Amino acid sequence: GIGNVGEYLLPEDQCSTFFSRDGGETWREIKKGAYQWEFGDHGGVIVLVPKNSLTDRIFYSIDMGETWSDYILQGAKVYIQDIVTVPGDSALRFLLIASSSSVTGGSTKTFTVDFSNVFERQCSLNPDRPDNEDFKFFSLGQSDSKCLFGHQERYLMKDNYDCFVGNAPLSEFREITKNCSCTRAD
Repeated sequence: GIGNVGEYLLPEDQCSTFFSRDGGETWREIKKGAYQWEFGDHGGVIVLVPKNSLTDRIFYSIDMGETWSDYILQGAKVYIQDIVTVPGDSALRFLLIASSSSVTGGSTKTFTVDFSNVFERQCSLNPDRPDNEDFKFFSLGQSDSKCLFGHQERYLMKDNYDCFVGNAPLSEFREITKNCSCTRAD
């Protein structure tokens, strides 16, 4: 998300970009300034680009936001207008749509960024035992102690950064750990 720490929200050009790994319970500043982003491989790959400013690089994480690297794009600096990947955020390829302006006029450029050769293997998902060396169940925020919409729930998440998830149906693997009464807050 884009924002700031403080009592009031500042204008976007004075904000930073933050990232949460626990459903918004905690946030960590990852870049000074406003950035746009796109997720791939179920959140295992994240691509960031400066928002509304000229750039010749992208920033990316292949470990679900733990560490960040940069990649320099070939050619002159451009305004990246959009980052596109397949619906469902399972892809390892991203399409950057950019525009440039020069003395001769503006033009649209596209860049493809492919992370498919970055990982050693595809993660192993066993439907009979989904919680294994590649995946673990986790709770969002404080959901271990709080109910939401009548239950406490845990979700399956990649736990090994050497592999990619691909089209594995992670959303089908969740555990209801406790049923409870709904409250007015629900």
